[in-house]
Amino acid sequence: MVCSYLKLKRRALWDIRRDPAKAFPAAVKPGGKVNLFRAEDVRVWVAKRRPSHLPPPQLTIAPPARPQVVAKPQLKAPPIVMVPEAAVRPVQRKRAPAADERQLGLF
Repeated sequence: MVCSYLKLKRRALWDIRRDPAKAFPAAVKPGGKVNLFRAEDVRVWVAKRRPSHLPPPQLTIAPPARPQVVAKPQLKAPPIVMVPEAAVRPVQRKRAPAADERQLGLF
């Protein structure tokens, strides 16, 4: 989730975490190979690295655009006639058991 939030690949995040100059927040390790990050820590890290001349990101939800109804010209097309085809079933063949399988009584 952190990779998708930062729009990075896993390898790029791995490199950032290991660079002391970038000071990425430490991971919380609940056990095993799992690395979890506190969302607020990652947001603060992003805010610190954001250039000062840019405004902070705003989460705005735009209303859905209303579709415009446009009259389409009526086209006269010939009717489509479907002719059913005879279904061809593939022939199913049994696999011959190998010699060792016959000896073990598997088949």
